[in-house]
Amino acid sequence: TVVAVGAVTISATDDDDVYIANTTATNVYFPTVAARIAAGGRCIGIKNNNSNPALYPLTPVRSGSDTIDDTATPLSQDTNRIIRYKPIAATNDWEIQNG
Repeated sequence: TVVAVGAVTISATDDDDVYIANTTATNVYFPTVAARIAAGGRCIGIKNNNSNPALYPLTPVRSGSDTIDDTATPLSQDTNRIIRYKPIAATNDWEIQNG
């Protein structure tokens, strides 16, 4: 579980499931696809555990700048929802596996 002020950065090698637990977190920075694949290529699961995610949505960001998903609040307004992202080498992007 990550309690963060501002951005949350996911490790390329260590983090498989990340639970964001407060209302001061904003962006979630993903590792590069290449780094994640080199570390084993596992999916990364994100859960927005904020008490009111509708008011405090999280924005996933790839490689520090590129938006992963084109929806306004891809990290859910449902505290029970976990979104899994799979690194895809062919497109150098993260693909949402479930929502």
